[in-house]
Amino acid sequence: MVFLALVLVFSAALVFSSDISEYVRLQKRLKVLAEDCAEAAALCVDKKASEASGALVIDLARGRAAAEELCRKTVSSGAFGKDARISVKISPYGSCGVRAELVFSGRDLFRLAFLRLDSFSRSAAYEWIPQQAR
Repeated sequence: MVFLALVLVFSAALVFSSDISEYVRLQKRLKVLAEDCAEAAALCVDKKASEASGALVIDLARGRAAAEELCRKTVSSGAFGKDARISVKISPYGSCGVRAELVFSGRDLFRLAFLRLDSFSRSAAYEWIPQQAR
């Protein structure tokens, strides 16, 4: 009886260890994707508005479209699994930057019955910093 109990406990520990490793891997991938989305959105500069105001102005609509396209390509490549969905929110950050917040949703990441996690989010920001006059 004790042997059976130990087998069950160690089996659950192995399953949890495997699941948590997959969760950490997905978190790292989502963080890298959030950084890429923030960088892509920050590169969408509105030249006319920037010239008119004398400061760098980022076109958030074009930036959001670029980030969504990047997420669509990444999800379709299968990097997050077959039933993954990633939503993107692009917002202004600082005086001339953008913040990308990505929310992953999909299958339950844990196989144990008492743990449930089917969505998590990561965010990243990218800000242009002007060089000081020398």
